[in-house]
Amino acid sequence: MANYLHAAEASVPAFLDELRRWVDIDSGTFDKAGVDAVGALVRGRLERAGFAVTVQPQPDYGDCLVARRTGTG
Repeated sequence: MANYLHAAEASVPAFLDELRRWVDIDSGTFDKAGVDAVGALVRGRLERAGFAVTVQPQPDYGDCLVARRTGTG
């Protein structure tokens, strides 16, 4: 159990750095460029986690992300 706690505690600084990058982007509902910038960060995170991500471009608001992952469940 201690190994899991140590691993979780060790990952906090990297998590906070990533979270800071996300929240530092001005991404209000009507700010397409900002929403798309956050979407790009989310897409990268999903792809690193093994998801196949496609983008459905939207003309006025942020693009939609579709993430899929093959599983057995």
